[in-house]
Amino acid sequence: PRSTLFPYTTLFRSIDLDGTLLGPDHAISDANAQAVKRLQAVGAQVVLASGRHFNSMRKYVAALPGVQWVVSCQGGEVSDANRTTILSRQFLPAAAVEKTLEAGHALGFSTVAYTVEGVFTDSASDFEMDFYTDLVGQRPVVLDRSELLARDVFKVIWMGEPADFSRVVLADAVSPPVQAVRTNTRFLEFMPAAVS
Repeated sequence: PRSTLFPYTTLFRSIDLDGTLLGPDHAISDANAQAVKRLQAVGAQVVLASGRHFNSMRKYVAALPGVQWVVSCQGGEVSDANRTTILSRQFLPAAAVEKTLEAGHALGFSTVAYTVEGVFTDSASDFEMDFYTDLVGQRPVVLDRSELLARDVFKVIWMGEPADFSRVVLADAVSPPVQAVRTNTRFLEFMPAAVS
């Protein structure tokens, strides 16, 4: 049956943010903004897609009039540009969140968790939180581990020195239905296996 949200004639073009739409200055260049306008002019629905949390994508959505759909949290959430219509949300199982946080801390990594409300950490490393903030534009909010575990979590990030990830045995920290993806030299991200 024909969808009222997505007619068969709709052409979608998803665009990643970091390193694609955004330059090294974390801004949308005039050339990229014009390219998005050209896509929209020929009838394409431009969808912003990122591993970022929706909250840190808002300003880029606002800068590109006509963007109606957003894929955030590595695909963990798909929503409209205002986040009033949620098409999909996929969370890590609570036991996997707890295991991943504990394993990360045991190995000396700082951890960050993406929830519906925002990005939180139960770590105290100013260096890692400063690095994250410089990269994403928003600082994780410090939250007690028990409060963090009471929330639905899209993904968990371990942050640390690049060389330290070589000693990680993923089988000790990850089990299905969880996947691990290296998204930055300083990040190892854990999310539901079905998310892409």
